[in-house]
Amino acid sequence: PQVLQWDTADLAELHNDPSDHVFARMQPDSVAHAFRAWHPWHGVTTYRNEQVQRARLWRYLTDDDTYDVDHYLTRLEGRARLVGR
Repeated sequence: PQVLQWDTADLAELHNDPSDHVFARMQPDSVAHAFRAWHPWHGVTTYRNEQVQRARLWRYLTDDDTYDVDHYLTRLEGRARLVGR
C-alpha cells in the first residue's frame, strides 16, 4: 500500500483535528483547507462528494480511519450504520 510513503516530517502540523471544520475555526495551512478548494464547475452536491472522496483518499494514504473534512464522511458512515440496523 501507498501508506505514508513520503516525507512525513510536517504531517502533524498539516493534519487537521476535528475542531477544524467549516462551521468553526478553519486552519489555513491544513490538509482540510486544501481539500475545501471549490472549483467553479462544482455544484453544491459535487463539491461535497469531492470532499468525501478526498477524505477517503487521505484516510488511505495516512492510514487514519478517523480523518474527515467538515464531518461529511463521518455523517455518511453514521447514517449507513443506522440504516444497516
